[in-house]
Amino acid sequence: HSVQVRPQVSGILKQVFFSEGDTVKAGQRLFQIDPAPYQAALASAKAAWENARVNADRLEPLAAKDYATPQEYQNARTVADQAQAAYQQAQINLGYTNIRAPISGRTGSLAVKSGNVVAPNDSTPLVVINQMKPILVQFQLPQQFLSEVRSYQHRGSVHIFVTHEDGSGNLGEGRLVFIDNTVNSDTGTVMMKARMPNSREQLWPGQFVGVR
Repeated sequence: HSVQVRPQVSGILKQVFFSEGDTVKAGQRLFQIDPAPYQAALASAKAAWENARVNADRLEPLAAKDYATPQEYQNARTVADQAQAAYQQAQINLGYTNIRAPISGRTGSLAVKSGNVVAPNDSTPLVVINQMKPILVQFQLPQQFLSEVRSYQHRGSVHIFVTHEDGSGNLGEGRLVFIDNTVNSDTGTVMMKARMPNSREQLWPGQFVGVR
């Protein structure tokens, strides 16, 4: 599981709360974008909503007594609802100034440092997080073994043993968790995946391994 961490609002990157290569937990704060402009926008949106709400509440009894038209009251209520939505969006945008880890895993190289201006449409993510524990091992199996593997799968878990690429060593044991729903017509193989606990992080994203 790999996630590219990107900002959802624009601004100056004020602080970085981890070092590249660190292991982080889901929900951990990674970056902070300068919140000042978004705090000001929130205060403005709140004031506009409160004014619109007061105006709508004022017109409600007047409309009930025909001192104001139903259309005037409905327009005021619509303005209040729109102002409330703008206030809620301003709250969301302020929350986006704190960028948190969406998954637990190991961070890669930092693309930006504090003081840089970042934006949602930047081509490069702020950092990439790769989940390490557990980790998936993907491999191809010739199609003639598909029926045999599936028969064992129906009886119970299929154990997967992972070695170095040359077949030596023991990098861990896991279980088959996925069989693709088609055979690759170019290679005559079926793609499968095994989930490995990888508690000692012997397996690394992008690594070539042997599978039994």
